[in-house]
Amino acid sequence: MVSTLRSCFVTLLVLFGGSASARDWFVRQGSNGDGTRANPFGDPTDALDKCEAGDTVHVAAGHYVGKLQKGEFEFPFDNVTMLGGYNADFTERNPWKNKTELAWDANKNRPNQARVYSKVQNSTLDGFVLDMTEVNEYNPDKGRKELPSGDGAIDFALPGVIRNNGIFNTNADAAIKATVQSTIENNVIVNAITYGIDVSQHGSYKQPVIIKNNTILFTQTYKAKGKGGYAGSAIGL
Repeated sequence: MVSTLRSCFVTLLVLFGGSASARDWFVRQGSNGDGTRANPFGDPTDALDKCEAGDTVHVAAGHYVGKLQKGEFEFPFDNVTMLGGYNADFTERNPWKNKTELAWDANKNRPNQARVYSKVQNSTLDGFVLDMTEVNEYNPDKGRKELPSGDGAIDFALPGVIRNNGIFNTNADAAIKATVQSTIENNVIVNAITYGIDVSQHGSYKQPVIIKNNTILFTQTYKAKGKGGYAGSAIGL
């Protein structure tokens, strides 16, 4: 009887006790560590490669260009949170003071999709600056050249949280693409082409999107005046 109970207990440990608790990972520009607070990673992609569902990535102020300097950052699993805006020793978090920029530095490895994208549920992006100026092409007389879609700043295919981000100069796609049941709040969006925020339906999710306290300025469209439909709107639903 004791042996049977012991076997059952071991089985329960395997089934329910084998998963590790959520972890915190830390990132600081110029560091080359193991992701701990005392010895951070040097780029958010290092943490995204290591993290698991439920983990949180804390990113100090700096300029980050991603793997292969391509300027793309992907959430790998459900329920991962990425927080920017920390000072160097992670004792203060203020996204509007400690500029944490996700960027592409105009090298040959040009990004071909949104700067930050997620195909999983409940991703959170909070406290980053995404300025798309470097991917744009400018004509002194005509301004920005229209680029193929896919060059937006943030693209969440499933519900998530997008807050406290500064997003500038996106081209040919929405600055933020999201689905219903997402929360989009306290972002600053300036000079977006097509939409500032574009929210789509998703058959699996029925709760409404929450959009609040965002500042959206100067959305535009390449379409001729009177022929652009809803393109150029601050928010598309």
